[in-house]
Amino acid sequence: MTSAHLDTVTWERLAMRELPDGERQAALDHLLQCARCTAIYRSVLALEESARSQGLGPAPSPMRRWRPIGLAAALAAAAAFFAFWLAPRRIADDAKTLRGGPSAEVELLPAATGPSGVPSFSWARFGDDAMRYRVSLFTEDGRPVWTREVEAPPLRWPDDVPRTAGRYRWRVEALAKGAVVARSRLADLEIAR
Repeated sequence: MTSAHLDTVTWERLAMRELPDGERQAALDHLLQCARCTAIYRSVLALEESARSQGLGPAPSPMRRWRPIGLAAALAAAAAFFAFWLAPRRIADDAKTLRGGPSAEVELLPAATGPSGVPSFSWARFGDDAMRYRVSLFTEDGRPVWTREVEAPPLRWPDDVPRTAGRYRWRVEALAKGAVVARSRLADLEIAR
């Protein structure tokens, strides 16, 4: 799925949380590399959050059992709408994102956890071109948790971001004059506490 945008069926199944693990992971990998699909996904997440804030989420009362179905249908319809709405549009860097971005790759080193339980992220420096590095952490389902820019590795988990147990994914982008010149693969990280 990294070479083509998500189709409407995949969007609907992703919004309804019906994709099998392998397909879901491939869709989320694509979302993290494709500016167009990321914009659609953020819109779907915003709709979901808006619906939840208006009490349209899962309800404990049997009398309100149709609300979750209505919410899921609305999210699926919104995903399909955004997919069709953006389909004819071209984003300036679409050619790059369809190929997965820059062809050069930043080499990640295993994330380490110190005695205090704080993860530290490290990677091999990328040539003389990279002046800064952008480190991004995402939840397992692709939601951004934090992004920081540094001049050199390593980078500790930011003190101002609370850590919760769970599975995450992270990547590093090498920057030169504000442009991404290389990107790492997505790496898994599990936090036990």
